[in-house]
Amino acid sequence: MVAKKVFRTSYRRGEVNAVSLTHFVYAAIIFLVPIIFLSHVYEQEILKLTVLIILISAVWCLRSYRAFASGRLLRGPRILTLSTVGFFLAVFVTSLVSSQPLVSFVGIPGRGGGAITYVACLFLLHAIFRDFHDRSVELLIGAFLVTHVVVSVYGLFQSYGLDPWGWQEQMAFGTEIASTLGNPNFSSSFLALTLPFLIRGKLNSEYPIWLRIFCALNVGISMVVITYMASFQAQVVSALALFVSVCWVLEQQGRFKLEALFFALPTVGVIIVTPFLLSESLSAIYLPLGVFGRPSFSGTMLLIGTSIGLAITTRVLIYRETKWRNSPQVLTIHKFNKKNLLVVGCVAIVIVVLGLVKFSSLLIEEISSGLEHRDVMWKVAWKVFSQNLLFGSGLETFYSYFSPMRPIEHAVSWEFVVSDNAHSVPLTIFLSGGLFLGCAYLSIIGVLIYFGLRALRKTTGRDRLLLVAVLAAYCAYQLQSLVSIDAIGLLFTQWVLGGILLSLSVPESLKTVSLPWAKSNSVDAVFRRKRSGLFAVLSFRNVVLVTALTAVFVILLWPLTIPLRADLKFRNSEEAYLAFQETSLIADIQQSHDQLKEAIELNPLRGRYYQNLGLIYAKAGLFDEAIMNLETSAQKQVGIPVAAQRAARINRDRGNNAQALFWYEEALKREPYGPLLLAEAASFYNSIGEEERMYDRLIRYESLGNRALFGPITLAYKMLGDFEKADRICERKDLTGSSAIWEAQC
Repeated sequence: MVAKKVFRTSYRRGEVNAVSLTHFVYAAIIFLVPIIFLSHVYEQEILKLTVLIILISAVWCLRSYRAFASGRLLRGPRILTLSTVGFFLAVFVTSLVSSQPLVSFVGIPGRGGGAITYVACLFLLHAIFRDFHDRSVELLIGAFLVTHVVVSVYGLFQSYGLDPWGWQEQMAFGTEIASTLGNPNFSSSFLALTLPFLIRGKLNSEYPIWLRIFCALNVGISMVVITYMASFQAQVVSALALFVSVCWVLEQQGRFKLEALFFALPTVGVIIVTPFLLSESLSAIYLPLGVFGRPSFSGTMLLIGTSIGLAITTRVLIYRETKWRNSPQVLTIHKFNKKNLLVVGCVAIVIVVLGLVKFSSLLIEEISSGLEHRDVMWKVAWKVFSQNLLFGSGLETFYSYFSPMRPIEHAVSWEFVVSDNAHSVPLTIFLSGGLFLGCAYLSIIGVLIYFGLRALRKTTGRDRLLLVAVLAAYCAYQLQSLVSIDAIGLLFTQWVLGGILLSLSVPESLKTVSLPWAKSNSVDAVFRRKRSGLFAVLSFRNVVLVTALTAVFVILLWPLTIPLRADLKFRNSEEAYLAFQETSLIADIQQSHDQLKEAIELNPLRGRYYQNLGLIYAKAGLFDEAIMNLETSAQKQVGIPVAAQRAARINRDRGNNAQALFWYEEALKREPYGPLLLAEAASFYNSIGEEERMYDRLIRYESLGNRALFGPITLAYKMLGDFEKADRICERKDLTGSSAIWEAQC
């Protein structure tokens, strides 16, 4: 009996160490995925995805060890289980029936949000929920805080030209302020959705004084950086963080409530007013023609003033809190009442109305600029969804539908603008997986918000403040996702926040499910060994289990890192090719070729690799190999007109008219209304005596009666040598001002 008791005690100590290691991996996920950014990597999203999947795999191995060693599992609420199973099945079924099943499963060549990624994130949600149920989540909140500060401070350095690495030079987003997520929209979105944790830290009396002042200081920095990143959607989403301040004010009693409101107002002012006050400074940063400036003097003063002002008011608040605690009118905990909610609601409405009146012109300008391309993407997404109502088109396949299905006006004006995402997460889910996946996705969101709101009514004090911060962050992600995309640096946050929300809001104890071998843990004493750390006292079976899971994890590293290793090879190839253009050394172009071949062997799904290899062969005069690789590139880049156009051009230049005709027709299927592609195809058709093909197309275009098309039609007639028909279109009085292309041709 004594030996059995020692064994159980030691085993529990080993299990605690395993839990601690798992918690460390969770913190690493929160910290590393958003901030990791290596200049030698060509596509940063691949790097972030690789890190995310590897760390989730580590969590899976650690939890598998604990489950098998202890012989027990924890079962969550039935409603959560049903929604999870539904989403899991929907992801795989929709991928299986997709026209591009492999792309849908792995998420490449899209942004990586394939079935494997979503299932991994779903596991992450449940793992965090179970590991932190009835435990403190401060480790995870702290990881979010640290990551938030790193992203905001690095973005601030970039705005003043102090970036020591110059990573933003690799990007093409019209700004040099992109921080660690590589895109200003992504970075500002991450700051906006994690801002509630900063405000909660500022108001949390359990934090040390220096940490509360530090959080307050960074609220001002974060709002300035969000504004400098010129992301209007993030500025709007930031306002959700104010619910933390509202909750804190409502928690106070008597005259202390009015005093608390006074201390909350500076934070409200910084979040609401900063974007408008910095509009002048923004014009100094984003100069015409892509020339970058620096924040103006007024912008710098605003940065210093807001940050120091919030830090000072927070220090005064900390002093006053001691007076509150020592006052006879002791702070008491109470639940929300209708009177408080009515007062807060009326004040919020007044502030919103006054803000809309004061800054209406700026708001209209920001909204219209933000929707310039999004409305087109949403129209295409709706078309794709309406054609695949039940199971959708497949994850990460939007890029193959955008160009051929977009409105004529957009194709004419923005021929070379393509998109691989609908810029709305819920809409992308519905078009990718139809009603099956879309409803399953909404059910998970609904379950999480249901538990969060239910717990909000029952919690009090500091627990309520924490719950409101997590709930505000989760809702901020959902609001942001309506007009944004699931980049890897943001995608995982929804599932981590969901796990934290469940761990805080599910009140009932989780049921334990015993595995068949649960009662056989006390094996013969001869196999027991005393260890430290993870292996406190392990049976022979558990030693074998640890060894097997370690081997599984090491083996998994090989396939999981394939996309990243291929990307590194591709980057090496690009650098060697650039060196060849400068030096003309055969060794450089040979190295570029060899690196590309290795990249293709690792990841044959990337059409971009075949495209570059084809261009290298063309440069070397190996035209048969060049044609083969460019055609392979066009086949793998489904729906991308430029890929088919390149295949058509090289066949045209080599005299392969039949193949060139095939690829021009394919390019026109992918981009029917692009003016330059239409003119190029018309010129080629005219040169090989296939004018009738183009005439049939142009007559059909004329019959559409769309004014935006008459410019490209006029240009195409000129390429066919039919100036009479071109002049006939130019003489139409009803087309005056129909398009810039039409005006230029006439």
